[in-house]
Amino acid sequence: MRSYSLLNQLALPLLKKTVLITGGSKGIGHSIGQKLATQGANIILLSRNQAALDTALASLPILDSHQTHGTVSLDVGTINRPWTEQDLGIPLKSVDILVNSAGVSQNSLLMATEPEKINSLISTNLTGTIFACQTFVKPMLRKKGGVIINISSVLALRGQRGSSIYSATKAGIIGFTKSLANELGHKNIRVNAICPGLVDTEMSRAMSDKARQGVIAASPLNRLVTPEEIADVAVMLALNQAINGSVITVDGGYSS
Repeated sequence: MRSYSLLNQLALPLLKKTVLITGGSKGIGHSIGQKLATQGANIILLSRNQAALDTALASLPILDSHQTHGTVSLDVGTINRPWTEQDLGIPLKSVDILVNSAGVSQNSLLMATEPEKINSLISTNLTGTIFACQTFVKPMLRKKGGVIINISSVLALRGQRGSSIYSATKAGIIGFTKSLANELGHKNIRVNAICPGLVDTEMSRAMSDKARQGVIAASPLNRLVTPEEIADVAVMLALNQAINGSVITVDGGYSS
C-alpha cells in the first residue's frame, strides 16, 4: 500500500493540492483545469455560467481516489472587494494554487467604447484578478506557501487597434504580477503570468475570418496557439519551484 501511494505521488505531483481557476468553464481556463487534473490536483472551476461549469466539470479526469472536483458560480467583475467563504461556498484555506483566467475582450475603438464596457473590462480583467489574489494570499501566508498564475495577454506587450482598454488591463496584470512576486516570494508564494497570443477558443472564433487570418499571417509559426499549449505552461509554473515573477509569452512568435 505504501509503495502504491509513493508511486502515485511521483506520477501525480499535485495530488492532494487544490486549484481554483477563474474563467474555468471554457477556453484557456478549462484546458488548464484538465491539465492540472492529470497531475493529480483537485480542481475548482469558477465562472458566472453554471450550465457551462457543469459541462466543464464532467470533462475533468479523476485519476486517484483522493481527487475531487467542484464548481463555484460567481461573476468576478461584480464583486468590488476580496471574496468571502460565503461568496464561494468553500474554505479559503483549501486553495493551494490560484489561476486567474477570467476575462472579457474588446473589439472597439476607444471613442466608440461605452463607459459600461470600459468598467467591465477593468473590473473583470484587472480588479477581479487583484481581489482574487487578496482573497487567497492571506490563507496562503498562513500555510507558508502557494502558487498564483495570472493570465495576461500578448496585447499587453504590443498594441492592436480596437483593444486599448483590454491591453491596458492585461499590462496592469504584468505589473501587478511582478510586484506581488517581490512581496510574496520570501513567504514561499510564487506569482507568475502567462501572455497568450491569439488562442483557438470560442472567443477567438467569434472574430472575423479576416482578423483571424491576419494574426495567423503575422505569426512565424503561421497558426493560432491552442489552449492545451497554454495549459502546458501553467503546469510548469505550478510545479517548478524556482520560477517567480516571470512573464512567459506563448504566442508562436507573434510579438517577436
